[in-house]
Amino acid sequence: MGKYYRFSVDEPDIDLLLSNNDVEELIKALNFNKDPFVPVDAAEALGKIGDSRAVEPLIYLLIKENEDTSPDIVCSQRWAAAEALGRIGDIRAIDPLIKSFKTFQTIDPLIDAIQKIGTPAVEALIIALDYKKDWRIRSGAALSLGKIGDLKAFDPLVNCLTDTSYNVRLSAAIALGYLGDNRAVDHLIILFDDENEDVRAGVAKSLGNFTDKRSVELLITALNDPYSIVRFYAIVALGTIKDNHAIKPLIEILKESDHEINDVTIEALQKIGTPAVESLILALNDPSDFKIRSGSARVLGKIGDVRAIDALINSLQDDHPLVRCAAAESLGYIGDIRAVDPLIKAFNDKDDMVCGCVANALGMIGDVRSTDTLIAALKDSHRTGYYGGRSGACKGLRKIGIPAVESLIRAMNNPEFEIRFFAIQLLGDIGDERAIDSLKAACNDNNEMIRKVATEALVKLEKEN
Repeated sequence: MGKYYRFSVDEPDIDLLLSNNDVEELIKALNFNKDPFVPVDAAEALGKIGDSRAVEPLIYLLIKENEDTSPDIVCSQRWAAAEALGRIGDIRAIDPLIKSFKTFQTIDPLIDAIQKIGTPAVEALIIALDYKKDWRIRSGAALSLGKIGDLKAFDPLVNCLTDTSYNVRLSAAIALGYLGDNRAVDHLIILFDDENEDVRAGVAKSLGNFTDKRSVELLITALNDPYSIVRFYAIVALGTIKDNHAIKPLIEILKESDHEINDVTIEALQKIGTPAVESLILALNDPSDFKIRSGSARVLGKIGDVRAIDALINSLQDDHPLVRCAAAESLGYIGDIRAVDPLIKAFNDKDDMVCGCVANALGMIGDVRSTDTLIAALKDSHRTGYYGGRSGACKGLRKIGIPAVESLIRAMNNPEFEIRFFAIQLLGDIGDERAIDSLKAACNDNNEMIRKVATEALVKLEKEN
């Protein structure tokens, strides 16, 4: 068998060829047809070497038609060729990469390759913006220009905002956002009335790159757009801009039932941060919709401002369990010890989900006062474990550490199997030698699982001591 081949005399060993920088053999491997993934590996290897001799063969792999090979394989080969050409950075690849926009289902590798070539590709891309025969070339060229970031593309991209294809208008809007030139705001504002929702969403996304007051006003208006994709990107943009005028409109959006919209609104308010705290505290008492109260509670926990402690404690008494749960979780995130006693009281909530959230919150705080409550949370996998309470209780008891040992030793005699089991496990984790005698006794328990976990805890404890 030849030194460059494996498995059979036909299949080249790409790794070996790469290690030897054997460009000529790797170029030959681009045409290997018995295993369609060999050309993929060969293209990747040539990209790593970066030798310009590979440019023309890689261009051929990028553009060739192969009806005998499955579309997925052809796609993989072309993708690998594009990435390799981008790494090599030779200007001969510019035109073939641009033309490939009309044949690639996913154009990201083409854009990435052209971006790596950079400034030398700008003129060709600007010319491609006027290619009337195929909107895919115009759209890909626009996005590529945005990624390269050369301001020579500004006026040509503005012209594309009136293109007959909504895809091109969308790409041009996004590209202008990438350029970040404030002159784009006037043109993007006009495009906000576009009939296509994807274009409006693209405009919203791009306006997030500018702090112009008019952008904020338009984005707030877009929160009422009938299409969720437009609202989504308007929310993202407002979170990026962090203008205080967006706080109350964003809080109103929390009542939406769409989980994606709800989550991205919480993220936006979190980014705005401290300036939103007072409005969010007020929203905890909003009688119109529990989702506003619940979402506001979640945001306050993520912001972590201690001014919210009292209001969140009050929300542990809210009439809706999702609000009580969100308040408990946020108190855990903030970690202020003033919340410990109210949370211990809230562990008696009639709702299992709330109990789990409370146990998890107490676990995050890890205050010694919550030891007995956290031990109780080890008990019932249905009541607290399903909602993360048991896991949180274990974390909290580990955090409390030594002060929890006596209570955990007593818990080893609890009639509930779960409490005994996790108490033993935790004693092994904490590593206090006071537990040794009790663990030895548990090694003779009637329950096999108790004997096993006690033995493991004892071994762990004795190693540490």
